[in-house]
Amino acid sequence: MNDKNIKLSYIFGGLSFIPLIGVLFGLISFIIGLIKFKYRGWILSLIGLGGIIFTIIIYSSLFYFGLKHRGGIYDELREKTVIMNLNVIVRNMEYFKNQNKKYPQSLTEYKKYFESKKDPMNNINDPIQTIMKNQEGLYYYELFNDNKNYLLFSKGIDGLSFTSDDIYPEINREELKNIGFNFKK
Repeated sequence: MNDKNIKLSYIFGGLSFIPLIGVLFGLISFIIGLIKFKYRGWILSLIGLGGIIFTIIIYSSLFYFGLKHRGGIYDELREKTVIMNLNVIVRNMEYFKNQNKKYPQSLTEYKKYFESKKDPMNNINDPIQTIMKNQEGLYYYELFNDNKNYLLFSKGIDGLSFTSDDIYPEINREELKNIGFNFKK
């Protein structure tokens, strides 16, 4: 094995530490190291394997801190997304009522209506419930007061209604006088 090939092999080994695409370089480095084992190829194999393990650790950490770990910036971002979705639903609920003279009986009816209008802003799935329970969960929606008012909120991390971690749309008090959304019955 000449010096040029050795240097190239070690470059592949070094490139294996680039997250994700480095796995390919790590595999190449590992295989070359096994083939050239008697020429200290085991060092090259270890470098390639190290790069692959590095990628696994990086992506496992991203998965854990992004989806499973509680607290921190990701929870805050999920909460902001939920509030934005709820605000859109409240706006669309009022549009629905203006068009149909009543609020929808369920979020499924709401979704079907806006899908027929080809409105992409009709997400009724609570992303917090989807992440926490690994299944689609809908926002809490309930009509009351002879279908003149409704409750709408996310059940939060615990998945239970009417607890301290529930997330509500951000509606200013002045707007509440003109719409059917309420924070409580």
